[in-house]
Amino acid sequence: MHLVPRTLSLGPAPRAHIDLPHPAAPLSATIIGTRPSLIFKTVIRLGPFTRVGPIRPSFDTPQLALPIHGYVRQPRSWDSRWLAGHWWSAPRWTRRLAVGVPLAAALFFGAGRLKTTPPVRKAQAGMMARISRRAVVEVRDDFRSGLSRWTGAPGWAGSWSYDATGFARPGRLALLSGSLPMDDYRLEFVAQIEKKAVGWVYRAADTRNYYAMKLVASKPGPAVYSIIRYAVIDGHQRLKIQLPLPITASSKTMFRVRQEIRDAQFTTYVDGRLVDTWSDATLTRGGVGFFAEPGEAAYIRWVEVAHNDNALGRLCSYLSAGSPDAARSPD
Repeated sequence: MHLVPRTLSLGPAPRAHIDLPHPAAPLSATIIGTRPSLIFKTVIRLGPFTRVGPIRPSFDTPQLALPIHGYVRQPRSWDSRWLAGHWWSAPRWTRRLAVGVPLAAALFFGAGRLKTTPPVRKAQAGMMARISRRAVVEVRDDFRSGLSRWTGAPGWAGSWSYDATGFARPGRLALLSGSLPMDDYRLEFVAQIEKKAVGWVYRAADTRNYYAMKLVASKPGPAVYSIIRYAVIDGHQRLKIQLPLPITASSKTMFRVRQEIRDAQFTTYVDGRLVDTWSDATLTRGGVGFFAEPGEAAYIRWVEVAHNDNALGRLCSYLSAGSPDAARSPD
């Protein structure tokens, strides 16, 4: 047997021909003018008890074009509930002002054109009386003319002193006569403590029924101050309380005290700083005054009490007397 050695070649081998079936075209490719769809397969592991199916995005669905509309201003229909809501949500004094000002102005400026019959004159007089009662009432005293505007228990004047420069030194309780009929008002005064404390009262019906307050210095020199307040009912003291104040000043300091008396709420300011607020409904009407207990001494520079001191009150003052200052009480 003769073996013939196989010849080895380093050249490229001939291509082999393999018959394979052609892949089927996608369904979307059979549609003329469309592109083949893309299919994504994603595996998301969310736990042993959760099954998530694959989501096939479709890129062949035609997008809907949104219509473009021009802006046309729609007329707003009138809704009276909107106006009614604003009316009832406004403060009471604002509503009264909105109604009262046109009526008062019409009455004031058109009174000369109305027929002066007895019913018309009676209605005008009643309206002007209401306007006058709502006008600002200011009672002020600087003690330059003495103590004629003050009243108290028999013998009170002998315990007070004053000088021509306008300083008064209180003694036994005395009340400012022009303030006695008032209920709600603003009290303001300037005082200097000479010894221990300065005391004043408000809502004083008489010398046995009032609310009292003191501004007390703890010691001479740079003192630490406190306030004491209490009520006196039928001559008996009750509801007494003392509160420290964040105020440090010398004994020669002039203090400006302001107190707001509104319904059953009483708010006190010293030199513009809020120092106390409290409430009590026992006394509903009464004026202001000053007093000094044994061992206490102070000087009062001036005192002012203002009733109906707001925008409506000043408007009523103008309508009833021509100017707000004309409503100032002579007392």
